[in-house]
Amino acid sequence: MAFYLPKMGVTIAGAMALVGIGCSSPADTPVDASTPSADASLADGSGSTPSPDASEPDGTVSGADAGGDARVDAGGQDDSGDGGGAADGSPDDASDATDADVPDTAVATCDPTQCASGSCDADSGACTPPCSATNLCGAGLACCSGRCLDVTRDPRNCGACGNACSASQLCTGTACASATLDNLCVNAKALLVLDGIPDDDAAAAVLATGLAACPLPFALATALPDALDPSTQRPIAGVGTTCVAAGGPFGQPMIAYLDQGDMPVVPWGDATTYAFIDRAGADIVRMPAASVTTGHDYFLVAMTTEPQSGTAIVASYGFLANGTRAAAWYFANVLVPSRATRTKRWYVYEWTDIDGLEMPDEGDTFTEVQSGM
Repeated sequence: MAFYLPKMGVTIAGAMALVGIGCSSPADTPVDASTPSADASLADGSGSTPSPDASEPDGTVSGADAGGDARVDAGGQDDSGDGGGAADGSPDDASDATDADVPDTAVATCDPTQCASGSCDADSGACTPPCSATNLCGAGLACCSGRCLDVTRDPRNCGACGNACSASQLCTGTACASATLDNLCVNAKALLVLDGIPDDDAAAAVLATGLAACPLPFALATALPDALDPSTQRPIAGVGTTCVAAGGPFGQPMIAYLDQGDMPVVPWGDATTYAFIDRAGADIVRMPAASVTTGHDYFLVAMTTEPQSGTAIVASYGFLANGTRAAAWYFANVLVPSRATRTKRWYVYEWTDIDGLEMPDEGDTFTEVQSGM
């Protein structure tokens, strides 16, 4: 079976629990050909052969296409009509003649994207006037090119009008900062996003122990359903928040969404080969599928941003369940404590179990394969 990332328009099967972190593929569960898969972790933690994450029968390489979201236009239209006949039973002609003198009261549809102010008046259905020196914005808002904006929540106007953060940056609410692991604690809030798969949820707990090292006022919380768009699983928590996930795109719908264009590195694989590739499709590491076992795996730790909402993302996963555990252990015990020196967006490591416990610990070897922006 092929191990690849979905392109645009992919449908994620099943529901996601937004309670913490996680995402490996359940054991002994056949992979639907229409369902993307990417983490390949066992759900029951048994020693049986885990299924690779992100399975698909055709073996097509994916992950280089950028996804997009449809924008919903605001506005509405009222339709009024007459009752048809006169109250006294006279023919309809009489009432119709009277109605002809009544002006049409339907409100015109307003599209806020076509308004200079970016907003519509709910009563009139017309564009609101642009803000200006004489038409001031409300408290807490800044007038940016005629639009009243909260610059503490807008990645295109980060901290000040016109200060747009790039694709490799995150907005802290006051300024743009590089979306690299040395800025892991720069946002004041982190949300753990669970997918309900036991192996991933266990890795979530380990990630949480690492994030606890971030200094105050950093706060760690559980993601609520409104942290993700319910139809696309796009993270929408917004500027100043980092969503953290253990597990790849098979179990984590949020990661599957981001892999369509926002993640700098994505997994790929088929029945014989696994790989991590960059957005251009070039190999970062490629290995025989048979070499990935419960005691040997490769994992990715990466940071990125969702450009529309400005939400920062940290992703951590391997090809199999123990690889995801190894990623979480290394994140908490090595990467977070040494984050000041981790100035790249992503890191790929090879993990080898040395002590035969088939669980990551300080006695194992962790070799950096490659890192980058």
